Amino acid sequence: MVKLKAGIFIFLMAMGSIASALESQADLLPKAMKGDYQAQRNLAYSYATPEKGERADPIASCAWYLVILQSGSEKVNGGDAGNVRVYCGRLQQEELIAADARAKRLLKQIYK
Repeated sequence: MVKLKAGIFIFLMAMGSIASALESQADLLPKAMKGDYQAQRNLAYSYATPEKGERADPIASCAWYLVILQSGSEKVNGGDAGNVRVYCGRLQQEELIAADARAKRLLKQIYK
């Protein structure tokens, strides 16, 4: 019975993650600006790999991944550092400078 309850819990958590991953950029942005860790991750990913006709913005993706690393959230993990390496690593030097500047502005706005 305990295994069944644990399995149901894991399933429901996964479904919640999938549902939040399907939110639009417009829905995610206000949550991300309030410091919501998962919304920030989903927004960063949506800029890197947009769906449903949303816009790709590699600079914004990198900026949000940088914000996550510097957010101070206890949820930050090695995967977040990996995301910075992957998504910021795709940028040219001038784009990386722009992403870093955007991340600094976002950090000031979010974590005043």
